[in-house]
Amino acid sequence: MRIAFIVASQMYPDNIGGAEIFTFRIASELSKRGYEVYIVAFEGEKFKRKKIGNLILYGTASKKLAKIIKEKSKLLTRIMMTYHLMKIKPDICIAVMLHSVIPAYIYSKILRKKLIIRYSGGDVHLLLTGEKRLVRYVKEYLVAKIFFTLVKDKVTQIALSRDMKKDLLKLGAKSDKIILIPNPIDKEFFKIEPNYEGNVIGFLGRLIERKGIRTLVEAFKMLTEKFEDLKLILIGDGPLRKSIVKEIKNTKLESKITITGYKPYSEIPKMLEKLSIFVLPSHYGEGLSNALLQAMAAKLPIITTKIRGATDLITHGYNGILISPREPGKLSEAIEKLLKDKSLARKLGRNAYKTAQKYSMEKIVKEYEKIIKQQFINA
Repeated sequence: MRIAFIVASQMYPDNIGGAEIFTFRIASELSKRGYEVYIVAFEGEKFKRKKIGNLILYGTASKKLAKIIKEKSKLLTRIMMTYHLMKIKPDICIAVMLHSVIPAYIYSKILRKKLIIRYSGGDVHLLLTGEKRLVRYVKEYLVAKIFFTLVKDKVTQIALSRDMKKDLLKLGAKSDKIILIPNPIDKEFFKIEPNYEGNVIGFLGRLIERKGIRTLVEAFKMLTEKFEDLKLILIGDGPLRKSIVKEIKNTKLESKITITGYKPYSEIPKMLEKLSIFVLPSHYGEGLSNALLQAMAAKLPIITTKIRGATDLITHGYNGILISPREPGKLSEAIEKLLKDKSLARKLGRNAYKTAQKYSMEKIVKEYEKIIKQQFINA
């Protein structure tokens, strides 16, 4: 059976978002189980055409061309991907995120092949809110809405969390077309022993506004007056980095706050081992955050916000602490509580680890195998 994962942008390791990492990991695991698996995406500096066993990394453009048209012409991107899908002729297409649906939908219609859509939290947020106030999102919203309308009651769709499934039903998707399959956690994260006795706070993810980085830095500043040895490690990179660095310098916190920049996926477990507390203060729904799942598997005590996806994973007081978004004062109080009560921190971390075991890579890959086989039989 030939399976194609479609990502209508540059892929991991050029893009290090959760969806790109998910695609690479799941595709790799399926290829080890005897399937011929393609990742069809734009070629970048690091992602390029090559074969790893049964896994084929299929870049649809040269590095130079991909760089030129990545943001210049999204329509041309989709046309090129449709053309390459016609050459590969997969039996089943899995469109990763709504922006990848266009080439997969056209291909599946022409050749009458099966299509599965795996949504992200950003997709559903865009469809729910429309982001109509922001001009740059209007065209993206309209295209997403058109294709969602075409597939919502006809195509199998994967939701990452119960909240996401509820939102898709609210948007008009059919219940029997939605399958709940969470993100997986690689086994390396279950081997971590965190730095419980330390005072090191950590964040993992892209440095973007909606992740609540400014809220975290503000909360950290409040705490430095109470804990002399307090450290903050921001693992990741992104457009907010320059302004956060400037803020750190202005407040003279360079010795206490570290921004690691981009770290290869293989190095993330080592980074999490340094932490005492994990914080993800996102402003709105994450879908199902890979970073949160990884921190749970690492036995870290977790503080996150009451948003879609996070409430699927975290039960307040059992395996983490839930607070309201955009409230640095409340975040500061929650961090202080765990820094002062190490036994509570350990208890939350151990319970997070227990919860994370339901999301092991082995269990989630079996769910994908099941849905793929069902689709193939019903083709």
